[in-house]
Amino acid sequence: MEPIFFNPFFEEKPWGGSRLCDLYNKYPPGINIGESWELSSVTYRQTYVRNGDYSGYMLSELYRCHPEFFGTSSEYFPFVIKFIDAHEKMPLIINGGGLKSDADQFEGDYIIFAEEPVQLVSGTTLKNNLELFNAIADNSIEDKLERIYLNTGDSFIVSPGSPHAIETGALIYKISTPLIETSKIYDYGKYSEFDLENMATSFRFQGGTVKVEQRELAPGRFSVIETERFCVELIDAVVTYKDTSGEVFSCYTSLAPGYIENDGRRRSFRAAETFLVPAGFGDYSITGGRLLKAMPRE
Repeated sequence: MEPIFFNPFFEEKPWGGSRLCDLYNKYPPGINIGESWELSSVTYRQTYVRNGDYSGYMLSELYRCHPEFFGTSSEYFPFVIKFIDAHEKMPLIINGGGLKSDADQFEGDYIIFAEEPVQLVSGTTLKNNLELFNAIADNSIEDKLERIYLNTGDSFIVSPGSPHAIETGALIYKISTPLIETSKIYDYGKYSEFDLENMATSFRFQGGTVKVEQRELAPGRFSVIETERFCVELIDAVVTYKDTSGEVFSCYTSLAPGYIENDGRRRSFRAAETFLVPAGFGDYSITGGRLLKAMPRE
């Protein structure tokens, strides 16, 4: 058994940038990548195993055929991990639920890099669907937006059903439950098509985007995202971080190069790579990498 590495799925966006290329050399220059899907079982956004006996497997295929690697009972792989490179202002969107129509969409974000404080839409002053549809019709929704400012190293939670957007440039780690769809609410004067029916069922007028109060768990280890479905820790493993894989898998996203060792075997990783430590992997250590460790909650 070995750590499982994945090939990401890159998606160009009008608002995308080149930070993943400039900082981590993840793809050739000259491309505006908005989203790098690092770990995903979402249809048409699948990530593929890159190494070992299961090289070429889609994540959804691996999850279905080898449940012993995961130790979870959910029908689908429980979350998606992405990098978001918001070079330009992103459109205001609302998540349209999880993989099942009655499932809430949970989302957490960690700001990897920003040259200046990141401006986020945190909610609106709207109180009901009538006010929402009128604001869309008369193009006044921008006046109804509420905003917060965060910095590099901060993290935030997007409440289920709340409108959200990044309005200043940043490179962000995003984890969420798998999406069916999103609805675009506003694109700052640009033409947009609106799915009013989905908005009416998904939009929630309470809650919003909130900054996380990060907790120190141990020296060099911090809880940065916590939801009902998953949690994420930040680990500064410049020397060595030791752990034991129990009955459930863990996913690591590296922010600096390093290597993982288990049972006398060593596997190097580059910055901005995501790999999965299977359930039952045993004792292991990670050296040199600054890491975001994601774990499911079931």
